[in-house]
Amino acid sequence: MSQGFYTKTKNGVTAHVLGDRNMSDETLKAIHSMIDLAYKGLGDRNKTHSNKMSETKTPTLGEQRVRVSFNPSNESVVDTIKQKSAEIIDLLQAVRADEVSKTYDKTPEDLQAQSGEKLRLIALAQTAYEEAAMWAVKAATA
Repeated sequence: MSQGFYTKTKNGVTAHVLGDRNMSDETLKAIHSMIDLAYKGLGDRNKTHSNKMSETKTPTLGEQRVRVSFNPSNESVVDTIKQKSAEIIDLLQAVRADEVSKTYDKTPEDLQAQSGEKLRLIALAQTAYEEAAMWAVKAATA
């Protein structure tokens, strides 16, 4: 795997989120140190970014967009619809992150030619799944 920071989506897809594929070990260690110092500055003197991140789960983009924690009806089908929709949105976000990581050394013109249309289609698909989740929940609770 290339250098940088990665995250795994709920469906197990690894997404590149920060750094350069050619980042040196020295640079990677420096970034880790800066993150640790930032946590110490916030008063978390005994914690590092790795164990701090495991304490609280940040909702994924998909979970935020479909609001998986909002289910006043408490119907399990609503939870299922939202979770599956969130997984698809997150999968598309991983595809997007992979595409963006390929463009670090590209000019804006090359970026538009290579990735512009693909990124547009990903954004449209994510929006459509968000909307589909809304309609599906409405149907399930009607």
